[in-house]
Amino acid sequence: MVSSSIGGLDALLKQLSSFGKQVESVAAEEAQATAEAIRDTAQELAPVATGKLRDSIQVEAQGKTFLVGSTLSYAPDKELGTRQTQAKPFLYPAYLLHRDKFLDNLKQAINRL
Repeated sequence: MVSSSIGGLDALLKQLSSFGKQVESVAAEEAQATAEAIRDTAQELAPVATGKLRDSIQVEAQGKTFLVGSTLSYAPDKELGTRQTQAKPFLYPAYLLHRDKFLDNLKQAINRL
């Protein structure tokens, strides 16, 4: 019988596990930074009558997910419009401005590991 062995597999698996944790950490940092950038841009784009809508736009962390939005009842009406009012989008355009940059920043951060 012919056999062979591969040495160092345990060390390699340990390194790969560590790398995965580093990637997860970097991804979370980039996701939070992007969510905050989306919030800032949405605040700049939000229609302002009293400033209440603009000031209500927040980032909420839910585990590894970051939500950007407003809890004001009329926020969806401003974003999407109604029968009586024209849409004045601020969240979706902010998301579009930062979506590709998030992926680019994430790739760069992973490459630096």
